Amino acid sequence: MIRDMTSEERYIRKRLRRARKEAKSFYDCRKYPINRHKIVFMNIEGTVGYGCNPKYICEEMRRRNAMRRENNEKPYDLVWLVDDISLPFPDDVRVVRNTLKNRAYELSTAAVWVDNSRKQLEVRKRSEQA
Repeated sequence: MIRDMTSEERYIRKRLRRARKEAKSFYDCRKYPINRHKIVFMNIEGTVGYGCNPKYICEEMRRRNAMRRENNEKPYDLVWLVDDISLPFPDDVRVVRNTLKNRAYELSTAAVWVDNSRKQLEVRKRSEQA
């Protein structure tokens, strides 16, 4: 019975209900194909911008993109999910506001995710993604 639950148990139940509801966005985005050239970056759940370990992995991918362009190969689509899109980012990184719909679409269609923190409960990765 709900009245017999502790405040922590009520919080966990509420958080799980919200996660199940928000996971629907990830399942809905599975109708879109995975882009093998898309890499999505996120630093501390999108709160702090361009930094930490994802920044240095992104720097390497930017360097490799330059080589790919020289060889007339398709460059990687480097996407960064962030809460504040006014923060400074390199010009060749596509900055996307970190909303549920944007996060679901960008992550669901990316071949690779690069993070430095755990994902929220609602996030669902496809088996073909790294």
